Amino acid sequence: MALWLIPAIVLGAAHGVMAADNQLITSVSAIYEYNDNIFLNSADELSDNIYTIAPKLELVRNSERYSVRADGMLEFYRYQDNDVFDDTDQWYNGNFEATPSEFWRLGAEARLTLATPANRTETSR
Repeated sequence: MALWLIPAIVLGAAHGVMAADNQLITSVSAIYEYNDNIFLNSADELSDNIYTIAPKLELVRNSERYSVRADGMLEFYRYQDNDVFDDTDQWYNGNFEATPSEFWRLGAEARLTLATPANRTETSR
């Protein structure tokens, strides 16, 4: 056993050793969709094949007294015939929770969304 490890164990035991769990989570989804009336308009129906790719990254740290979570996701929308509607939406989230004592619990949360409104109109063509 290394000599430097003995003081680390003694100091850790004296101050209370706190375990932490770190996770880095990645994911990606791919979606294909055919829509025969993109704008739900019976007067001027517009159909297209839509491809969506959505990568996500999440960082999580949990310990005995606090937890932190941060994630971000992008969604890339690609239209086969109407590329003027191609778009990218973004979501970012952050969350912090702390428990300084058994009687107190503190938390904060933040969100940022950069997305195209769902009510896009045909005038955006």
